Amino acid sequence: MDETAMANQNMGGALARNLQFLRKQKDLSQEALAEQLGVSRQSISKWESGAAWPEMNTLLTLCEVFGVSLDTLLRGSAERSFAADTAGYDAHMDRFARAIALGVALVLAGVAFLMAFEGLRLYFLWDKAMEGVGVGGFMLFILLAAVIFIVHGIQHGNFCKKYPKLEPFYTQQQIDRYDQKFVWLIAAPVALILADVILLLVVGSLLESRGFGLSYSCWLLAVFLLVLGGCAAVLAWAGIQKSKYDLEAYNRENSPSPAEKKQEALIGAACGSIMLVAAALYVGLAAMDGSRYAWRELWWLFPVGGIACGAAVLVINALFQNRRK
Repeated sequence: MDETAMANQNMGGALARNLQFLRKQKDLSQEALAEQLGVSRQSISKWESGAAWPEMNTLLTLCEVFGVSLDTLLRGSAERSFAADTAGYDAHMDRFARAIALGVALVLAGVAFLMAFEGLRLYFLWDKAMEGVGVGGFMLFILLAAVIFIVHGIQHGNFCKKYPKLEPFYTQQQIDRYDQKFVWLIAAPVALILADVILLLVVGSLLESRGFGLSYSCWLLAVFLLVLGGCAAVLAWAGIQKSKYDLEAYNRENSPSPAEKKQEALIGAACGSIMLVAAALYVGLAAMDGSRYAWRELWWLFPVGGIACGAAVLVINALFQNRRK
């Protein structure tokens, strides 16, 4: 037997094994698969026994149906590729996404609690010393969020160190299915945030024009922040889930080149410095102002800091991209 005939025989054996495995994974009968391909059931049977070979167009259709590459179908092992998640990556990323989303929601819920409690204090004319109760509740929310971020951040870091490189195991169908959901997971919260902002402005103007006290404004802001926290949590979860399917990016991130390590370090230093400046300004300006409302009125420094971080990331990425060119 010459080398060409031997190669064809090996490919035929791989195709037969892969077809049987993939068809069973999809829970398809030979008749159902034959109907999708527009061929007879006997053709499927011959391919799975290695007695016949499908045409190239049919092979490409099979790749689309099962979400595998042509090389995997003809020469690889579909069973091995489907069982590649031995590290438990999918379950780990699902837990990580839920934890980060919860942490984000807790931070904004804490600010909402502070606003709501301040509204109660103003409405019932509680003593100024009661402000400590509101601040204490706020700090409890922040403490819980910090614990979640630290614990799951360390766990995620340890996972990445233990498994710096993973073989792609998601099928194209799984990726496409999530991509369809991702559009709505981003569009819906963004639309709700915009509606929430409009509602805040409209209702806030009505309350002011009708002479309602500051307590009502605090409660309105608390509701706004709760809705914002829910939307931010969904966006955080959706973003992490999106990145979960990009195993190439995961491998690049955890096995970076020296230039990429330098880029990541610079981004971390820039964002850390910006947020430290924002925190210092918040504390300093509030202390200088001396007003009891200063701590509440200067909240905008942190969103501005976040926007500045985003701008810094874009600039640094652009600089390094130009260098690579």
